[in-house]
Amino acid sequence: MGTQHASIIRGLSIATTVIAALCTMILLVVLAAFGLGGVVLSNPDMRDQASYELDVDPEDVQSLEDLGIPAGDDAAFAGFVLGAGGALAGAEVVCHVVALIAGILGICNARRPEKLTMLLVWTIIAALASVVARNFILVILLVITGVLIFMDRRAASLSGGQTA
Repeated sequence: MGTQHASIIRGLSIATTVIAALCTMILLVVLAAFGLGGVVLSNPDMRDQASYELDVDPEDVQSLEDLGIPAGDDAAFAGFVLGAGGALAGAEVVCHVVALIAGILGICNARRPEKLTMLLVWTIIAALASVVARNFILVILLVITGVLIFMDRRAASLSGGQTA
């Protein structure tokens, strides 16, 4: 026994899984690059070689000093940028892993009417996580998948759990 849209849900879940896995791998490479940049900045010799003159507007200098970054310390500014970028990339990795889990669950459970409620919950959570990660392709895939899961769940409840 399957559900009415099981093959479409499975196909969309495969696409979700592939896209989320690719994004996760790319973001892990970005995190490694941020980490390498942090290692370079922690070495005083490399810091001096990588240092450059930062041309900023006087108003920007004031806002940098408000953040605790001295205007003349280019390495501190670069460290702040690397830290903020690393934090954002780390949050996006977590969001894409949630979408990856939802995709895998969709592949495994698309034909099982008793698992549709759990699958719908994971799809909604993954769609919200994809909005946070700003991956609107995943958002669209997950919303379409969620609508189809909702339709199959409703049809399964109306027919007592047995759908064509």
